[in-house]
Amino acid sequence: MTDGNTFLRPKEAAEAARQLTTIADELERKISVSVGRIRAIHGKGAAVWGDDDPGHKFVENYDKGGNGAASKTLEASTRYVDVLTDVGPMVSKAVEGTVDVDQALGDAIKKLTAQPVAPPPEI
Repeated sequence: MTDGNTFLRPKEAAEAARQLTTIADELERKISVSVGRIRAIHGKGAAVWGDDDPGHKFVENYDKGGNGAASKTLEASTRYVDVLTDVGPMVSKAVEGTVDVDQALGDAIKKLTAQPVAPPPEI
């Protein structure tokens, strides 16, 4: 818990968001390669596991016709990466929004408390 105050170090938070984006992009590449390899193996069917009764049974139980743990894991890993790749840009937008709101509030307070400002000169 905080004491009700929020403090933001914009440069550090923006850098953390950039690093998170880089990490997520790298993870996405690695997961994509792995998922591609696994799907290629799945595409070969039972021949990979043996074209005999035990091989067929393995395939039958391994992925239950595309509705088993193997396919669900591939789908989940892809969704996980999709969500993770969105986090860095979301943090960046949040930092920018926080800075913008802080700036706007500061400007409004200055207008309320400062001496009246002369109108700008005509050009």
